Amino acid sequence: MDKENTKNQKTTHSEPIHAPHTTEAFGLSEKELKSKDEVQRQLTLSFDWVVAHRIFVLFFLGILFVSGLGYVVYNKTKMDMELKIQDQYFVIEKKYLDQKAQFVEAEKEHKADLEKAKAPQEKNKDKDKDKNKVQEAKTPKVLASGDLEKDYGGVVKDFNDLLTAQPKSLAGKMASLMLADIYSEHNKLAETSETLNKSFVKNPHELIDFLIAIKKVNALLSLNEFTEAKKILMTLVNQKKYPFLSSQFKLQLGLAYAGSKQWDKAETQFQEIVAKGAEAETLSPEEMSKRNRFSSDVSAFEQAQKYLILLRLKKDSEKAGS
Repeated sequence: MDKENTKNQKTTHSEPIHAPHTTEAFGLSEKELKSKDEVQRQLTLSFDWVVAHRIFVLFFLGILFVSGLGYVVYNKTKMDMELKIQDQYFVIEKKYLDQKAQFVEAEKEHKADLEKAKAPQEKNKDKDKDKNKVQEAKTPKVLASGDLEKDYGGVVKDFNDLLTAQPKSLAGKMASLMLADIYSEHNKLAETSETLNKSFVKNPHELIDFLIAIKKVNALLSLNEFTEAKKILMTLVNQKKYPFLSSQFKLQLGLAYAGSKQWDKAETQFQEIVAKGAEAETLSPEEMSKRNRFSSDVSAFEQAQKYLILLRLKKDSEKAGS
């Protein structure tokens, strides 16, 4: 009896009863599901899982929607802010350009007056009185004094305020370039470098960032800060995004090496530019445009030729001195 009961217990445990499986979405039994081909079966199971977890799926989709909406709102707000800053920039730029145009016009008038003073007195006698009255009625334009604060003090302050507030915005970078030009014209090299440093990017991607880097390096070279210039140029000289700038960076690197009296390295940079420029000179305008070289290689080529001559003279004079 005990043996029979034991057998019955084993039989009972070895044959568990399975509840028939049905898909939640379609109500298909496991047998019906197996009768379908693999693609249909997987699609049915996938859809069934979505229905079974619909609360989680709806919650996840809601998060995606809110995130996407937030991203759109953020970009819209950022764009509106950038446009407002650019409006501020263009107001300041117009003020500067108008002031500069007045100084240019005053300089022309001043030169014209000097020419008239040199002219023979007989010609001046022939002028009638009406013309003299018109000239007297004209308000003489004020010449630029050459003092930055007197000539452009207000404009410089406005540019600086904008740049300090938004150094990494497009308007801030434009202000940085404009300020650098103003400082350079007034031979304020330290201020030029400091201004460009506010918007300078070590690994630039946009064209304006490369233009800032070029001006920054030029300022460093003028200040004889050759080591710092070389650090920046080593990351830029092999950039691929704007190939037409490569020769310009090589030229600057050659000048940095020459400033450090690394004559051979400087000569190598200049020779590479000359070789590339000589090739560019033989290309047709269409071919040059395809290669995205424009006239940059030819321009750098002409400068590199001059620097090579100066470099060799310096090397020779140094050898003679030693």
